[in-house]
Amino acid sequence: MDDHNRPIAANDYTVPAISRALDVIEYLSANSREYTLNELVERLGFPKASLFRILHTLKQRGFVFQSDSGLYKIGNAMYMLMLDKRRSEVLPLLFREEMARLARRSGQVTQLSVLTDTGVMYLDAVQPQRELSIIAPLHQTLPVNISAGGKVILAYQTKEYQKHFLKCAKLANQTAKTISNIPDFLLELDRVRERGFGLDDEEYAVGVGCMAMPIWNAEGEVIAAIGTTGQYCMYDSAEKIAMLGKTIRDAAEKATAILTCNP
Repeated sequence: MDDHNRPIAANDYTVPAISRALDVIEYLSANSREYTLNELVERLGFPKASLFRILHTLKQRGFVFQSDSGLYKIGNAMYMLMLDKRRSEVLPLLFREEMARLARRSGQVTQLSVLTDTGVMYLDAVQPQRELSIIAPLHQTLPVNISAGGKVILAYQTKEYQKHFLKCAKLANQTAKTISNIPDFLLELDRVRERGFGLDDEEYAVGVGCMAMPIWNAEGEVIAAIGTTGQYCMYDSAEKIAMLGKTIRDAAEKATAILTCNP
């Protein structure tokens, strides 16, 4: 039988370079540490020159990250592929280090929030050294009007989306300071967008204050918020809010850089 009529084996369809690139991605995804080029050559068994070219290509596309010291680890592009369907798992992984840094710098609980169809959900929280007992529960949908994070995410959506969202959402009347009617809450969202951050002014609980700022994706959309929660005495003046705001803004900007793969 000549080559033209020979049955095609399954391996004949394999592209070796793509197969090796996938091997690299799978290995780095399964092992959450950094590797030198020589370590990867030893573990994967690929020629050094070939592996270097693969790593360089994957790095350009964001699937591999190379540190200043030359070490390789899995890049954010892998997380981005999973983000829409698995944001509750992916976002905390992306921002955990930045949240821990914010908790240390602020001395407050750090929280990561996203919108659900009818409210806001906290995906992760990092306690400072001195733990606080009153914080919103994780992975539960809460009314958006008692959350600094929920306010700031919703504030950066379109007016049409805000009105549609609030038709489906249930606003709480939790404390005397809670804004619980839609017209007044829409005005509050305008104020939040104008100043660039959301505040919980004892609206979740008396004696507790919160502040949050937006996290943007590569398409220029606000998809999450990072913020702090603590005793209200840390949020009861413009001077304190401004000081804390600088720290939160720095964390939000770094989180946005992580999400957009633009450090």
